[in-house]
Amino acid sequence: MTKKIVILGFCLIFFNLASALNFGTLVPKNFEEAYINQTLSFKIFFYTLGNESYNLKISITQKPEDWKVLVIPSNFILNNSFESEEVLYTNERGIPLFPVNVTIKTSSSNQSLNSIILEARLENEAEGIKVIPAQLIELKIKLLNFSSTQTTLTIETQPEKHFDWFLILAVLFILMISLLIYKYG
Repeated sequence: MTKKIVILGFCLIFFNLASALNFGTLVPKNFEEAYINQTLSFKIFFYTLGNESYNLKISITQKPEDWKVLVIPSNFILNNSFESEEVLYTNERGIPLFPVNVTIKTSSSNQSLNSIILEARLENEAEGIKVIPAQLIELKIKLLNFSSTQTTLTIETQPEKHFDWFLILAVLFILMISLLIYKYG
């Protein structure tokens, strides 16, 4: 019986110190086709299910060389108190979505399919056990006018006309030899 009380006491103390973070992302479109030197726009929505505020920072962890990526805003406070045009509806209530705009200017690349990876990281300012979750968001762009640095040489040749004559002459030659063998054989 005393073991159960000790375990119950430990659980109550532990659960009071720990704080769960309810944070999520919604990416309506993460793939786009584009040409070199084209500007693209992506929208990423962030939401929280809790009543606490979180400081969210978005950083670019991977992008093709010479491409420009702009994240607006890249640092903001995420909570449920702001008004939003975009709302995620659940059975219980509507959850406001915080929009983040990602603008990408493509450039030349040595790949036809390119990835931009963003890391969204937030911190809870609550006391106790700190959990710092992060989410990776991958945006993919396929270049339509992609040309590799390797050059492929394709030579198309027309069949030569003398091939047909050669075939006709070969058949006639075989027929003449067959007739000669038949007549003198």
